Amino acid sequence: MTVESEAYNNSHLNIFISYNHGDTAMMKKVFGYLEDCGYNVICDQQDMRAYERIEDFIKNALDQADCILSLVSERSLKSAWVSLEMTAAINFDKTGKKWIPLSLDKSHQSNDVLDEAHEEIKARISEYGTRLKKVVDEGRTTGVFSEPHDRLINLRDKFNENIKELRKRLVIDISGNEFEKGMQNTRKSIAESYDRELKLEKEKAISRASTLGYGLPGGENDIHLIIARRIRELDIDPEKFKPVMQVNCDRQTTRATFIKSYEQRVQHHHHQFYFVTSPAEEMPASFAEYMLYEFIEDKGNIQDKVVDVRWSKQFPDRLAYHSLPLGMTMESSKKKFNADFAKSFPASDLCFDEHVAHGFRTIKADYVLRIYEIPPEEWETMPEYLSWIMDSFARAREGARFITFFIVRTSDVSKSTSLLGRLLSRLLGRTGNQKDSTHKIRAKLDELVKNYPESTIIDEFGSVEEDHIVNWFSSNLGVSNKSELNKVFRALEDQLEHEDARKKELFRKTGTFDMDYIEHKLLKTAWRVTMEKIQNIHKM
Repeated sequence: MTVESEAYNNSHLNIFISYNHGDTAMMKKVFGYLEDCGYNVICDQQDMRAYERIEDFIKNALDQADCILSLVSERSLKSAWVSLEMTAAINFDKTGKKWIPLSLDKSHQSNDVLDEAHEEIKARISEYGTRLKKVVDEGRTTGVFSEPHDRLINLRDKFNENIKELRKRLVIDISGNEFEKGMQNTRKSIAESYDRELKLEKEKAISRASTLGYGLPGGENDIHLIIARRIRELDIDPEKFKPVMQVNCDRQTTRATFIKSYEQRVQHHHHQFYFVTSPAEEMPASFAEYMLYEFIEDKGNIQDKVVDVRWSKQFPDRLAYHSLPLGMTMESSKKKFNADFAKSFPASDLCFDEHVAHGFRTIKADYVLRIYEIPPEEWETMPEYLSWIMDSFARAREGARFITFFIVRTSDVSKSTSLLGRLLSRLLGRTGNQKDSTHKIRAKLDELVKNYPESTIIDEFGSVEEDHIVNWFSSNLGVSNKSELNKVFRALEDQLEHEDARKKELFRKTGTFDMDYIEHKLLKTAWRVTMEKIQNIHKM
């Protein structure tokens, strides 16, 4: 492998580790080895946010990955989630990218182990089937049992196919004393695959770079590096680039809806609720985060307890999102919400109901800001639960004011972010009625908001125009050289060649980008480049 491709691997190759949590110790060992080699490693323990749904994390990780490593063990062969990831990885490998299975115990070669695993899977399906029938008979929501039941059925149906694929391949042994040798072979396999892809990708990038007059030397002709290089040439002032600028940008119409709603309601309602609804690629949670950052700046100092927020443990400069606490019944959901609320304010030693009774006077803040995500599949009983939450808040008209965002991500298989994303949706059995589900959710949401004037629906999203982002860079970061910005966007356009067909078609027809593309490819790269600039200044 060349020095140039080695350097590229170290900083740009995304490797997703698929494993069963019973093999966490080995996952950490593999993770550490690859991280020491400089690879960008993705796994749930390191990259999955607290609020994120597992299937969404898997889908996004597969979209980002250049290579998938599957840790194959007796435990993982019995895991429904690992089976989904392995099935997606097999299809991933057929697209020309790399899937590398790593054996922890050679269980895939033992017929006795496979027979035992098959019987255990059948027993678990039967157990969940019995529980599911009981829940249906009692008239309760089935989601908590039906989804794992469906995943186990998929595991059973795909089991023999996955084993056949494993036995057809050279599975690298990393068990016991074979770990070091096995990981060296793994690294070699990644590099060989990358070298083949690099040549083709580079030819396209160099051709495009030459057409646009980039004239970059050597390895920087690669499109990923061109984007970073062009952003460096914008010479962004680090003092102007704040953490909030990593998320969303120039949602002027949507931003105006929030500001107008807030100003109209603040005189008449002590608390306010915003239901932000859009497909995932339009980044509704990022919009909520952005608006709360603006609110914090407007209202003052967190250290002086003017505003109370939850910060992310994983990303200390980012606000935390949380899934709305849910139980199997309405009463258990209330209990979970009470307990979650108490954790937010441990000093007062009060649960939610007790805080309401005290009028939130025990909370030492003027404003409390929260972001909750609501799983779309739980909407059957959600209006009743949300009504209880808002009715409870309405009884407390003194003390801290709460501004709460509920993120309702709608789904549409035609808008899935990639071929692998659509595959995963099919494996999860969620493609047939997603549009109908979205319409039902919106109808219930409209009905709910009619009864609560302190609540607002925010749904004016859509794709992002290039001119709007250029203006955003100019007004927020002081970047006035539109010629240099134009080069950044031409590099982004080139990168679309490596994205899914829907994103390419969107740009071809409308000249616009999805917000998730802008966040991941532009804003986060700009943030990283700016942080590198600050580090270099400190070293001087």
